[in-house]
Amino acid sequence: MHILALETSTEYCSIALWKDGVVTGCCELVGQRHSEVIMTLLDNLLRQADVKLEQLDGIAFGSGPGSFTGVRIACGVTQGLALGANLLVMGVCTLQALAQAAGHNKVITALDARMGEIYHAAYEKRAGTWVATCEPSVCLPQMAPEVQGAGWFGVGSGFATHGAALDQRYKTNIMGRNEQAVPQAAAIAEFAAPLFAMGQGVDPAQAMPFYLRDKVALKTSAMSVPAPLNSLLLRDMNPSDLDRILNIEQQVHAYPWSRINFSDALDSGYLCKVYDEANEMSGYTVLMFAVDEVHLLNISVALHCQRSGLGRRLLHAVMGVARDRGMRRMLLEVRPSNVAALGLYKGLDFNTIGLRRDYYAASAGREDAIVMECLL
Repeated sequence: MHILALETSTEYCSIALWKDGVVTGCCELVGQRHSEVIMTLLDNLLRQADVKLEQLDGIAFGSGPGSFTGVRIACGVTQGLALGANLLVMGVCTLQALAQAAGHNKVITALDARMGEIYHAAYEKRAGTWVATCEPSVCLPQMAPEVQGAGWFGVGSGFATHGAALDQRYKTNIMGRNEQAVPQAAAIAEFAAPLFAMGQGVDPAQAMPFYLRDKVALKTSAMSVPAPLNSLLLRDMNPSDLDRILNIEQQVHAYPWSRINFSDALDSGYLCKVYDEANEMSGYTVLMFAVDEVHLLNISVALHCQRSGLGRRLLHAVMGVARDRGMRRMLLEVRPSNVAALGLYKGLDFNTIGLRRDYYAASAGREDAIVMECLL
């Protein structure tokens, strides 16, 4: 039996082939480039396995929950391939795929659903069959459904984003966790193959994404947005501001920009804004525009204004400026160690799309940069 599987519900794109019980495949971090790379990965996999599309017995796909666009890509590609080759298909819950690959018989799955929530389910393997003891749901991590007994293993990005809340929720239940685990096509193929063998595949027209939210795609304007800044206090940066800016920069950054960096930004025509509040500089931003996208180069808040929500309000304000200028997306880099900044960006709907190795100076050599994107 030959079963093709694909999974695109996270920033990873994975494909796999079940060939008479042996699974081969690949998984790549692609950000939001799934539609660009998936067909090449599929062609390469089938060619290396010497299997033609019409020789398949079915196609399985990660049906969700997960990224709204990603889940639709997997479903759409599956339908297109299956219709052309007259094949049956099968959607597999991404949370089920996490449990399948966990290597444990009692698994709590949690994927970061953004907006402070997780996609959650719990599974227990009984007599070789997975049983959902907590059906898939979307919930706050601190309100995650209870599980019975000890010996559970936690998997998924929800444990990375909301680890403290989930550890508290399951402090007597969980024996360990893998917060780096993502749904994989190999696990989907393993789960789906015996079901295909029992004749449980369906017509491609019946392939549907599995959503847990009634409204799964929120624009920034539809989300809970921060209180607006006083627009009269947000103004263009000028050279006379640099002494005060450098004072803030050196206080809040271990590796601050230099005066030359700010002067070059001004001379290059970048969008440089400062926010003066109560006759005292509170924060500033530097943005570089290029065609239809904008790159956030610097956003900083003075020490006396930190933890006040100013950073979120300031970022939201300049996102609005970029949107008004017709920009399609905003990009930025952030240190993995900068937990506060990561929380700020995720809270305004930025998604990870890549990693730049050894990008930043650090006390122990170099530190990577997480590349993030927000569609405007």
